[in-house]
Amino acid sequence: MKAAADVLRDRVRRVLLWQAVAACVVGVAGVLAAPGPAAPLRLLAALAGGLIAMLGTLILGYTLERTDDRNSATGQMWLYGGWGVRFVLALALLFLALGVWHLPGLPLVAAFGLGQLMYAMPGGRRP
Repeated sequence: MKAAADVLRDRVRRVLLWQAVAACVVGVAGVLAAPGPAAPLRLLAALAGGLIAMLGTLILGYTLERTDDRNSATGQMWLYGGWGVRFVLALALLFLALGVWHLPGLPLVAAFGLGQLMYAMPGGRRP
């Protein structure tokens, strides 16, 4: 089980790194596409979207680690519970960012969406 946990941590770290890179790329693209007084707000929105995606990855890694140590029924409950927490947390944070803090929507959603696509990045397999 120790080797599986190490591989899981390595893959979670890799996804987190890709998500951070994606958020920075979206932020820089937003600043370069429309320079001016709203540019820092676009950068902040992209970083917030990336952080929301990264928080979901951390929660996923936590719940996957918990499923290793338990029987299948308890592990299944951890997976479904983690999915629910990630879903509700993402909705709540996106609502706060868009509705309360009035961050620009395009960079926020683009960074969040690209962060979610980083789960599909290759490199998690060993040759």
